[in-house]
Amino acid sequence: MKLKHLESMLEDVEPFREPDVMLEQYPTGAHLAACVIFTAHARGDIEDCTVVDLGVGGGVLTIASLIMGAERVIGVDVDPKALELARENCESFDPPLEPELILASIPKDILRGAGGELTAATVEVVEEKEVKKEGEREG
Repeated sequence: MKLKHLESMLEDVEPFREPDVMLEQYPTGAHLAACVIFTAHARGDIEDCTVVDLGVGGGVLTIASLIMGAERVIGVDVDPKALELARENCESFDPPLEPELILASIPKDILRGAGGELTAATVEVVEEKEVKKEGEREG
């Protein structure tokens, strides 16, 4: 699949209806989501892998991962409204996309990871007990 095609498929994914500033919710646009997942896919980090989307929000990264062939996608968010939006966005595809969506808070010690190697990541790819860092948020 070409990058532009993936981006066009993501353009109708609805972002947060009412972002919660206290939860630092902000939408990930179709272009950014397509670029991130397309690049991870090119590196072999999406197709036939398990992808964990921490802070799933509207689910654009989850959806892109499923479109690009992830075997399993787990979307985690502390906000039940975000999970409902992600579920609705996934159901709008034909056929509907079916990620695992989990209501949970990620403790700081897990985000720090072993030896401080992992910080508040948006997308992590998990393969055979190995966590590959895909991006970090400054903070």
